[in-house]
Amino acid sequence: MSAVEMPVSRFAIVVLVCVTCVMAFPSRRAAAQTGSPSDRPALSVEEIRKLHNAAQYRSTLQEAARTLRTPAGESDKYQLQLIRGDALLHLDDAQTALAAYGVAMKSPDAKQSDVARAMSLLIRNSQNLKYTPKKGGSTEPIDIVDHDSRPRAAAALLSDKLASDRKEIDAALSADNLKPILAAVDPILDVIALEYVATGKDEQTHALGQGVAERARDLISRELSRLNDQVGQYQRIANQIIDDGGNGVTRRGLISTQRQELRDMIDYLAKIHDVAERGRQLALKYNGAVDKWDGIARDATDIGRHANDVLAAE
Repeated sequence: MSAVEMPVSRFAIVVLVCVTCVMAFPSRRAAAQTGSPSDRPALSVEEIRKLHNAAQYRSTLQEAARTLRTPAGESDKYQLQLIRGDALLHLDDAQTALAAYGVAMKSPDAKQSDVARAMSLLIRNSQNLKYTPKKGGSTEPIDIVDHDSRPRAAAALLSDKLASDRKEIDAALSADNLKPILAAVDPILDVIALEYVATGKDEQTHALGQGVAERARDLISRELSRLNDQVGQYQRIANQIIDDGGNGVTRRGLISTQRQELRDMIDYLAKIHDVAERGRQLALKYNGAVDKWDGIARDATDIGRHANDVLAAE
């Protein structure tokens, strides 16, 4: 059968297929040129920051999420979380911004950690993303989202916190035991972070942080020595061999109050380790004795592990 004699239905099908292929070609070509989001390479931190600075906040979040799923994103995760936090604030999502800043607070870079900590404080102490000063001249709410007014909000919160937390900080500076030190760690880190966001410096809070850090290190070193001796004493008591009343000899073990004291000690050592980690942050910021804080954290971990071993033997 010739082409002229081809039935109309078959001819129509051939034409339809040809037209479809021709129409599909440009779209496939365009797709190859632009690529789907999953095909494109992840953007760098600088490229994502440009999106943010152009107020393209939703695109910023999408591209940051893509980059965070890559090895490069893992290495830049703290910077990316700071950018995400700010973009989320501009989209009025304070709760998700807090989660992003919570990750960034763990950054080993003191400046990144300070920004994240200060922003978390501003969010938690604000209503409708505006901070209202409690003391000083003006009591007008200050926008914490706007980059121009944010330093004023941080300065106002810094002034309020220095007033409210002064007793705890002064008690830590003159402490002869760890309890006041433990209570003052967070307030001190808070005011240091707020001053950095407010002024880019730490002139007002430097002496406070350094003084408490040095006092804490001396007290913690003595406390760790005492705790180490106490764990060793409990181990010796537990391992004593006694006569069980004619049925042979047995290991003494620990009584319930001693076991509870060990549990309390393990919790206490975890708190000391946490203070050591925060002391390390201060040392990094002030070019202090980072190695000494590392040693304290290591000792707290080792003693806690020893205490756990003694408890597990029961």
